[in-house]
Amino acid sequence: MGGGASASRRRDAPQLTDAYTVGKQLGRGSFARVFEVTHAASGRARAAKLIDKFSSSGAPRVARKYLDAEVAAMRRVAGRHRALLALCDVFEDARRVSVVCELA
Repeated sequence: MGGGASASRRRDAPQLTDAYTVGKQLGRGSFARVFEVTHAASGRARAAKLIDKFSSSGAPRVARKYLDAEVAAMRRVAGRHRALLALCDVFEDARRVSVVCELA
């Protein structure tokens, strides 16, 4: 069956809840929600933007190229100015991409 290995790798990949405890919701947009999260190893509070890949009807909500562009832009600017929030982690599963940043 094609794709079985890919699905298996994705399921075995680290998930947001493996490294962070999810707390209260800080905000909500048209295709994402932002939560306060706590890094399990360090106890540091951070913000996690959970971007839904699909709408409730199953249609793609956000084009993959826009998700990749957002993460790439955050990686490029990380650490370049003290006013910019640092990108800490990125997690992906079948339903969403989770982008973890410093909490402002």
